[in-house]
Amino acid sequence: MVISLPVATVKVLVGILVAATSVVEHPASFREVTTRGDDRDQAIIGWLRDRAVALADIKPTSRSEDLKPLHKILHGIRVVGVGEATHGTREFVQMRHRLFKFLVEEMGFTTLAVEFSASDAFLLNDYVVHGPTSRDQVLACLRKSWISDTEEMRAVVDWMREHNAKASTLEKVRFVGIDPQGNARAIDNVKDYFAEVAPDRIAQSAELFRVLAAEDSHALAFAPTKVAPEHRARLYKLISYVVLNRSRLVRRSSVEKWERALGDLKLLTQFAEFNSSGPLDDVGTRDGYMAENFLDMVARENPNARFVVWAHNAHVCKRGGGAFPALGSFLQSVFGEEYYAFGFAFDSGSFRAQLPQVQPPKIDIFHLESAPTGTIDWYMARAGIANYLVDLRSAPTDTRVADWLKTARNLHWVGAFFSEKPSATSSGRSFILRRDFDGMIFLTKSTATQTDRSRVP
Repeated sequence: MVISLPVATVKVLVGILVAATSVVEHPASFREVTTRGDDRDQAIIGWLRDRAVALADIKPTSRSEDLKPLHKILHGIRVVGVGEATHGTREFVQMRHRLFKFLVEEMGFTTLAVEFSASDAFLLNDYVVHGPTSRDQVLACLRKSWISDTEEMRAVVDWMREHNAKASTLEKVRFVGIDPQGNARAIDNVKDYFAEVAPDRIAQSAELFRVLAAEDSHALAFAPTKVAPEHRARLYKLISYVVLNRSRLVRRSSVEKWERALGDLKLLTQFAEFNSSGPLDDVGTRDGYMAENFLDMVARENPNARFVVWAHNAHVCKRGGGAFPALGSFLQSVFGEEYYAFGFAFDSGSFRAQLPQVQPPKIDIFHLESAPTGTIDWYMARAGIANYLVDLRSAPTDTRVADWLKTARNLHWVGAFFSEKPSATSSGRSFILRRDFDGMIFLTKSTATQTDRSRVP
């Protein structure tokens, strides 16, 4: 029978054996390694503590004096990526909101680009700029996904509308979606457009639109999706028809309607490609297309405009290479040092997530205990500051800290799915801080996002 002892007990027994016998090989070497490890950890923790910008509060209604160091940290930055370690943490959304509010009011940022349906975002933006869209229509869009169906996200949209009511034209903020899924509105727009300019195309494309609508619905429920090559081919033909017949189609409608239809077809094709059953070498990835949609929007903006991007840590990070380079790696390749990526870390707490392999979707509240020893979250928690942010761009003089920043370590990472069964999921993923992020935001506690239908104490 094998008896497993706690780590702490093993260390005590080892210490007793070392002290009790003179026949121990290299006891000095053992003590040296142990001390060296402790010294390294203390050096890293001390460095984090010295560089920390303590956050007085998380709520977006708080005063902003504690965020003033961001003027220096983000000087010359044009795009700020702000991640999240889970999709269902209340404090992450609130802190993002607070940071965005500061960047708008203090540093002139005007656009919020979100890991959210690019098609539905048109309605949200119309609402925040005081267009004819109603709040009920906005709520209907947010409720399409449990991730955005939260009190915290509604507060963001409401604040943007309130800000725009008092802002000058140049200071007004915009809401932009960059995700090529959640495309029900795009499908309806394309069908309406063809009904107006080329009715014969509706019947020819009925089966295609039916398939796309079904697969898009699966994507919103995080169920498996697959768009066959023949449906992609039909989409390519539709796009070719719209592009090759621009003048004739514009005469039958307008330039604005033509551009919107082409943009919606582009979203549908992106969705079909990253959910394709074909080989990856001839199609794009979701992160690549989120980057494309963001950059397409930026190209139409004022050259001096500044942007905030909200997405999961896995998307805003700058990790490139492999089959699935992150959104942030594309942004870094375009903006260079003008792109700054904030990751989020936390010690322990609750969050909302979707149970894996359960359809229709079942959302539950999960809990993680204190971060495992040696993880990025563990080191940040040891600094002894409840909530803080730290800039990682300045190279440390201590080689122990420099090596830590360049070494792969786990960071809390929860995507759409979570299960407390270890075989079903993992709560951490490996990141290299110096490569993947420019700054980190640490919050001690995580609590679950709240909805208007099921409040969480």
